This record gives sequence, C-alpha cells and structure tokens, in this order.
Amino acid sequence: MNEYKFLLTGGVDLGEDWGAKPAEWLPDGPWKELNRACLMGGFKGFIDHFKANIDTYRELFEHPDP
Repeated sequence: MNEYKFLLTGGVDLGEDWGAKPAEWLPDGPWKELNRACLMGGFKGFIDHFKANIDTYRELFEHPDP
C-alpha cells in the first residue's frame, strides 16, 4: 500500500540530501523521488540498478514515447 500511495503522490520532499545525481540529464525532482521510493521495500536496491544502467534509463527518458 505504501508503494501505491507513493506512485500516486511522489512522496513528500523533506529536504534530504541524496548526494550528487548520477547524470546531468536527470532533473532534481525525479532524482529525489527515486531516492525516496528506494526507501520502501518494493523498490529496495533499485537505485543501484538505476546507476548501473544509467545509459538505458537515459534512452527511456529521452524517448518521445517511452
């Protein structure tokens, strides 16, 4: 249920420091949301996968119809 609520709202930004973004193309807002999502059980470990596959995620981000 927590993951579902997060997907609906994006979570609440409490001003946490998530460190440097792994790529310039990634906006600050989605970087924060991704880190907040990874605090929940259903997304644990995804941040490492995202960083390891950053080029693939860039392709998805820039695709006109992802």
